[in-house]
Amino acid sequence: MRFSILVLALVLSVSCLAQKKGSTPALAKKPLDHTVYDSWKEITYKALTPDGMHAAFTINPQDGDGKVIFYDLKKNTQDSVHRAASIALTYDSRYAIFKIQPQQNLVKDLRRQKKKKEDLPKDSLGIYSFASRKTEKVPDVKSFKIPEKVGGWLAYQQEIKKEPKSAASSDKKPVAKKVKKNSDDNGYTLVLKKLDGGNDLSFGYVKDYTFAKFGQGLLFSTTGNDSTLKAGVYWYDLQRNELKNLHEGKSKYKYKGLSISEDGTQTAFLVDSDTTKALIRYFKLYHWKTGTTSAQLLDVETSLGIPQNWIVSENYTPLFSKDGNNLFFGSAPKPVVQDTTLLMEEIVSVEIWRGDDQYIYPQQNKQLANEKKRSYLASINLATKELMQLATAEVPSIELGDEGNSSTF
Repeated sequence: MRFSILVLALVLSVSCLAQKKGSTPALAKKPLDHTVYDSWKEITYKALTPDGMHAAFTINPQDGDGKVIFYDLKKNTQDSVHRAASIALTYDSRYAIFKIQPQQNLVKDLRRQKKKKEDLPKDSLGIYSFASRKTEKVPDVKSFKIPEKVGGWLAYQQEIKKEPKSAASSDKKPVAKKVKKNSDDNGYTLVLKKLDGGNDLSFGYVKDYTFAKFGQGLLFSTTGNDSTLKAGVYWYDLQRNELKNLHEGKSKYKYKGLSISEDGTQTAFLVDSDTTKALIRYFKLYHWKTGTTSAQLLDVETSLGIPQNWIVSENYTPLFSKDGNNLFFGSAPKPVVQDTTLLMEEIVSVEIWRGDDQYIYPQQNKQLANEKKRSYLASINLATKELMQLATAEVPSIELGDEGNSSTF
C-alpha cells in the first residue's frame, strides 16, 4: 500500500513539473540573415613563442575592429591590444611586434569626407613585452622587420609628420630651396632600435631594408639626404656598430632585391642606374663580401651562360646558397615594348587563341601579368665566376637541392 502511494505521488509531482515547464514561453531565436554576419568572429592568426611559454592569437569580426590576445600559458593570465595586425614574435620570446591600425569607422568617415590619403590616420607600431606586460607605441609607422633567428633588434620605417604652417609664416615668401619629404618615391625614415635599451639610430629616406638571418647586420637602400648620407646601398654591422657604404649612386637610381648570405658575410642587390624614362629597364647584379671596399658588378649579361638577348630580371630577389658559394638570380628575355610613335587609331589589337591551347583563353588572360614578370633561374659560382642558366622556357621551374648547396638541380 505504501509503495502504491509513493508511486502515485511521484507521478503527480513529475506531471506538475512538466506542466510548469511547458507553461514557460520559448525564447524566440534571432533570424539568421545578412545583418548578423559582421558580428561573427574568427581567429586569423595564432602562434606560440619559440620557448612555448606564451600564445598569441587574434579575434577579429568580419567587419569592425578586432584585437590580439597574449596568453601566459604558465600563469594563465592574458593581455589584449585592440586593432593589432601583422604580428611577429621575436626569436628570444621576449617581445611581440605588431601594427596598430586606426579605428575602422573613423577611417570610413574621413573617406566619405573625401579626405586625401596623406590626411588619413596612419598605423602605429606596438611593442609588447611578455615580461613587463606593457605595450610601447610608436606613431605613424609604414613597415617593420625583425631578424629571423635572433632577438633584440627591430627596424621600422616611420613617416615624419608635416609641420603645420603658422599664420606668421604664411605671409612670408616661399623658400627657394625645395625641402625633400618622406614619400614612396623618396623613401621614409628608418629607425634601428635595440629592444633591450640604448639609443635608436635613424637613417633618412630609406626605400628598402632587410636583416641578416642571424642578426649580423642590416642592409638598406636610400635616396640620400644630400648631406650626411649619400644615395646608395649601406650595410650596418650590428656587432661592430659600423656603417659601410656598399654602392654610391644617385637619388634617381633604383635598387631592388636586397639579399644577405646566411653567415652575414656577403650581400647582393640589383641596380638600375638609368635615370631616363626608358621602357626597358636594365638592372645590374652587384655582389659584396666582407673585407672588400665596395660592391662589385657581376657582368652576367656578357657571359656565355645567359641566353642571347636576355637580361637580369628585376622580379627575382637574388638568393645565396646556404654555404654562400653560389648566388642564384633571375634572368628573362628582353621584353617587347609597344611602339610609342603610333597613334591610338593606328594600333591594331588582335587576340589569337586555338582550341588546342594548353589553357583556355580567360585563364591565359588572367595569367598574363604574371607571365610578363616570369623569371628563369640562373646560378653563378662566386669563386670561379662560372655562370649557368638553369631554367629555360621549356623547363621554367627549378627546385634547389640542399638549400642551394647541391650541384644537381
